[in-house]
Amino acid sequence: MEYYFPTFRTEFPMATTLVAGDIAFTAFQSDSTPPTGGGAIGGAGGDMFEFVLLRDVEKDTTIYFTDCGFRTDISRFNTTEGLIRWVAQSELKANTKISLATSGTTPPSTTAEWTGINTTNGNVITAINLALGTQGDSVTAIVSTNADGKLTFANDGFSGTAIASIYWGGDHYDSSFTASKGGGNTGIPSGLKEGETAVAVGVTDNGRYNPDVVGSVETGAVSDVRNSINTKGNWTISDAPLADSAVPNSKLYYGRTTADFTALCYLAGTHIHTPSGERRIETLAIGDEITTIDGTQRLRWIGRHSYPRAVAGPWVSPIRISTDAFGQGLPHRDLLVSPWHAILLGDVLVRAADLVNGSTITQIFPGMVVHYLNLEFDAPTVVYAEGVAAETYANHANRHMFENAAEYTALYGDDERVMIDAAGNNLRRFPIVFDGPRFQDALRRANAHRRYA
Repeated sequence: MEYYFPTFRTEFPMATTLVAGDIAFTAFQSDSTPPTGGGAIGGAGGDMFEFVLLRDVEKDTTIYFTDCGFRTDISRFNTTEGLIRWVAQSELKANTKISLATSGTTPPSTTAEWTGINTTNGNVITAINLALGTQGDSVTAIVSTNADGKLTFANDGFSGTAIASIYWGGDHYDSSFTASKGGGNTGIPSGLKEGETAVAVGVTDNGRYNPDVVGSVETGAVSDVRNSINTKGNWTISDAPLADSAVPNSKLYYGRTTADFTALCYLAGTHIHTPSGERRIETLAIGDEITTIDGTQRLRWIGRHSYPRAVAGPWVSPIRISTDAFGQGLPHRDLLVSPWHAILLGDVLVRAADLVNGSTITQIFPGMVVHYLNLEFDAPTVVYAEGVAAETYANHANRHMFENAAEYTALYGDDERVMIDAAGNNLRRFPIVFDGPRFQDALRRANAHRRYA
């Protein structure tokens, strides 16, 4: 029997005081010319930036964002570009992604959440001036330390406490940026450090953090995730606009606390096809023969992890792919996998969380403990779970997320078989997609048999 004791909050929640590293930028787009036929909000051709909260924040927490350069000679931001104020409209949890995007033609109007601010006096203006420069610009997040919540405006500039920054005009911030230099340049704001709370991604137009490149992390303490996001090599940059499907709903990786890990597994009870018929995954053992897309193969290892309900948030709670979701007998029973487990649709892999449609594919929040298992072979492949083709474990230097990782070390020593090559290319059996035409084709395939209420 469980007993639940109510707790009562005796104080009124106050806006959260943020410090450097409490957020991180995860995407930006500076191409401002809409494509033929017009650009979707935040789609190809629109300016945008996106950030992720790396801690919980209370309602009314306020952050200012600017693309004005930081002058190292006076330790203030210049006043030649834009300034925007963001105010949290509710309590928000760590891992929440927030973005601001324009169509590239008409500036959005000021709202309660997003407000345009005059860069010379701090007054509210009617429109949000988001006009990011191609081949060189920056966005910096700033908080106020003043009692009135406003930044300080004086001496041909404004100032506050910088908490995050991104720069796409070079491999490093300009250590001697002054008013006499070009508008697309910037010094690194006081209190920030490249690789930890700021990132310079090189000269480009658009970019986003990519968790699948070599050196990036998928689990660990917030500090590890923050440093990974602020590492230049972990970004995908391009002079071509981001795909419409990627902005603002980019498939990005977001910070987690030490207790929160990314599961890439099957739920206990899942039936896996073998040459002798289907078997429940928890009854399999190392060395057993399994039917894969490449023929019969022997299991190299089985990873296990259990998550108590207390930490079974959206990044852990199972995705249910209902019987016949992909057509008759696919799957032939409800298939339950972790959100980041990838399903083979045609010739690409798509994460289960990206397939959720509210009817045939949903996320569930089960009982006290979620038990996950994953299968590893000599190389990543695809097995058949409840009749559906789904990926096996591809080691991204994240074996430590399994409770029985020591078992692998005892069996195989240092033979980790990390499935990323020296160039950062993912060596899954099939490519995994997060956006673009192949991603959209896979979604159409997944939803061809969708049931509507």
